[in-house]
Amino acid sequence: MRRNISLSLILPVIIISAIFSLTSCKKTNTTSIPSAYTSGATDIGQKWAVLNAIVKPYNNTIVATFDLDTTKNYAHSVNGNPLNLSGNASTTVRSIVTGLIPGKKYYYRVKLTGSTSGTNVGADTSFTTTNPVPSTITFNNTLTYGSVSDIDNNVYR
Repeated sequence: MRRNISLSLILPVIIISAIFSLTSCKKTNTTSIPSAYTSGATDIGQKWAVLNAIVKPYNNTIVATFDLDTTKNYAHSVNGNPLNLSGNASTTVRSIVTGLIPGKKYYYRVKLTGSTSGTNVGADTSFTTTNPVPSTITFNNTLTYGSVSDIDNNVYR
C-alpha cells in the first residue's frame, strides 16, 4: 500500500517554516568599531591652523578629539567640533588651533573614544605653519636703480 501525501498540505508548512526562519534571524541593532580618517589641515597661518577629520560612529557614542604636537609623542589634545557623536552617519570634525609657532612642523591625528568601543585613532598627518613676514626691506646695493633729475638739474638716485 502506498500513501499519497497531498502537495497542498506540505507546501504551506514549507512556506511558514521559511518565513519563521527569515524573521527570527533579523538583526536589530549592529555596532562596529568607529572609523577615524584624519584629513589635511586647512587655513594654515603663522600661529593657527584648522585640523580636519571624517569620522563615522557606527552606532556608538563617541568623543572626538585631536592629538597635536611637534613630535609624534602627542603631548597635547584639543577637542573636536562636534565633540560628541553618535549614530551611523559620516561627520566632518574640525578644530581651530591657535598659539602655534611660526615656521614649525606639527603632527596631528583624530582620536575617537567610546565607552563601549574603546579608542580608535586616525593616521598621523602633518602641516607646517607659515614663516613670519620680514619686518625690514633690504635693497640690493649691487643693482643700479637709475636716476631722476628735477627742474634745477639736481640728480637723485
